[in-house]
Amino acid sequence: MPDPSSTSFTSVLSSKKSVPVFGLLLLVLAGLALFEVRPDAPADWMLFFGRFHPLVVHLPIGFLLLGVLFAVASMRDEYKALGAAVPLTLWLSTLSALVACVVGFLLSTSGDYDPDALALHQWFGLGIAASSWLAYTLHAMGGAMLKNWLRPAYQITLAASMVFLALGGHFGGTLTHGSTYLTQYMPEPLRTIAGLPPREKSVDIVLTNIDEAVVFTDIIQPVLNGRCASCHNPSKNKGSLRLDTIEGIERGGESGAVVEAGFSGTSELYRRLILPADDEYRMPPDGRRPLTDAQIALIGWWIDEGAHFDAPVASLEVPDEIQTILTNLAEGGSTEPRPTGIFALDVPPADQAAMEALQALGVSALPLAEEVPFLQVDFLNAPDSLLSEQLAALQPLAQHITWLNLANKPLSDDDANVLATLPHLTRLHLEKTNITDATLQQLTNATYLEYLNVYGTDVSDAGLTHLETLDNLASIYAWQTQVTKEGAASLQAVLPTVQVNLGIEAFNPASTAETD
Repeated sequence: MPDPSSTSFTSVLSSKKSVPVFGLLLLVLAGLALFEVRPDAPADWMLFFGRFHPLVVHLPIGFLLLGVLFAVASMRDEYKALGAAVPLTLWLSTLSALVACVVGFLLSTSGDYDPDALALHQWFGLGIAASSWLAYTLHAMGGAMLKNWLRPAYQITLAASMVFLALGGHFGGTLTHGSTYLTQYMPEPLRTIAGLPPREKSVDIVLTNIDEAVVFTDIIQPVLNGRCASCHNPSKNKGSLRLDTIEGIERGGESGAVVEAGFSGTSELYRRLILPADDEYRMPPDGRRPLTDAQIALIGWWIDEGAHFDAPVASLEVPDEIQTILTNLAEGGSTEPRPTGIFALDVPPADQAAMEALQALGVSALPLAEEVPFLQVDFLNAPDSLLSEQLAALQPLAQHITWLNLANKPLSDDDANVLATLPHLTRLHLEKTNITDATLQQLTNATYLEYLNVYGTDVSDAGLTHLETLDNLASIYAWQTQVTKEGAASLQAVLPTVQVNLGIEAFNPASTAETD
């Protein structure tokens, strides 16, 4: 007997009604993909709606994965009830996949994508819609009690939908991020197993002899590869422009030449780099890592000197500004911004065993960012009864702790002696603890400290005097303490950039002086 919850759903969305609608849409979309129907000049409305594709495309992925998960789980007696939700998830997957295909087709009319990868992405996307639709139809035909040929056909269709989903997602990533997106950071053992060549090292500008360096090959091309080629490559050539080859630069894009030799100001390649940050035509677009001033200056210089692809530095006129940049590169420098603060320090990675020991005591210890040796340590969910052991466990990680949250802990001045051993603190939460001015005295060597919260403690004006040597200190939160406006004004007289928040508003001694 069919599951009544399943039949009630199909009575609302009968396969007899949905099959023609979905089938017709699939045929139309397949025809558009097959015959590559592309307007030469797509209307603005097409590109506008097309840009919703990255948002919509995640819906069928979620619905389909959920449907397959429910279908597999419902094979077990204890999860059999989940089978009633399978038709709904498959129907929603089909519907959202069709919408994603439509807006994806509109986006493809821009002509910014590699046609081969685009075709594969489109066909696998259609495969997702078709397999979801077919699986829903088979389920609707057989109900919850699929029998005979329906069950294997249904199961094969669900398996095929997973294959289409994986391949469609892969080629979608290829269109957006390039053909090496998936394998770019693959570990060498996996690359060997997959039959891939060793990973190329990240491109950087390395000059051993300035005069002999070829300007484009040794200086300009690495910048374009690192900042521009992700959107202007064989798989994704925005504006029909490729910047990964000399031929592509010479050919230009859909608007014509991008380099006018001898005139950087009228060359699109340079002009778009110097537009205001909020300009929609600024390159790279918002959300992408911009070029540095040094990198932009080098590109402008190369264009002004004739945009030669084989000229050495010695053959060109080198202004003082460019000479400074080149000399820095020859001395092992970089066109990237130099790290500042703690990030300029040479600190080895944190000891994994020490991190695990701290975590075993209930303290969260996580890297501040990927490939960064510094840690953010949070006592929020750590048991108060183990505070002494937890603080002791900080010692092996003293060089690595930069964010520390001890808020709402029974922390005394004696316990806080540990702070004097943490030289790289930048953010420190001590709110609602039992500390006094003596604890702030432990921070006199915390020269990188930028943020301090002592809300709800017994800290006073006398404690603030211990912070007068901390030039990087920018924010202090001291409401519901014994700190007064006068004490805050005294500290800001020594550290003009610090803001002391006393609860109602950030205190600014200058505004107080105006009202006195």
